[in-house]
Parts: sequence; C-alpha cells; structure tokens
Amino acid sequence: MEIDREIFTKIAEYKKNNRAIIAVGTTVCRTLESLPYLWKKLSKDEQEKFSENTRYFWQMTTEKLCMHDYVHSPNMNFEF
Repeated sequence: MEIDREIFTKIAEYKKNNRAIIAVGTTVCRTLESLPYLWKKLSKDEQEKFSENTRYFWQMTTEKLCMHDYVHSPNMNFEF
C-alpha cells in the first residue's frame, strides 16, 4: 500500500474545519480506517516533517483509538 504523505495533512485540515470526508468504495474506506495505524508506523523523524497541527491531530486520534484498542499492531509492511 502506498499513501501520499499529504493525505495526513489534508484529513487533519478537513477535520479541523468540520469538513466532510466522503469515502467511495471499500478500498478507500479501508485505507482511511488504516491511517491511524499507519501514522503510528511512521518514525519520529517522519512525523516531524508534518506541521504541528497535523502531528497533534494524528497523535490525539491514535491515542483515543489506542485507549479503546481500535489501533492494533499487526505485522504489516507499508511503504510511503
């Protein structure tokens, strides 16, 4: 799976501005569902390349999901 890094920024901006994100198709839905897990897989150096707002959004999102055990750590390899 390959995801453009800009998608993390765009989603954070959309959510901050209360804009809707509409996924069409199962592949898109599964990709969006995987983004918190993928964020956790990024190295700290990779995460630092994003704006403070984007990092904050994804850190809070993954923390919330981890509290509810929604973000698991399956042995998957993703390329960026």
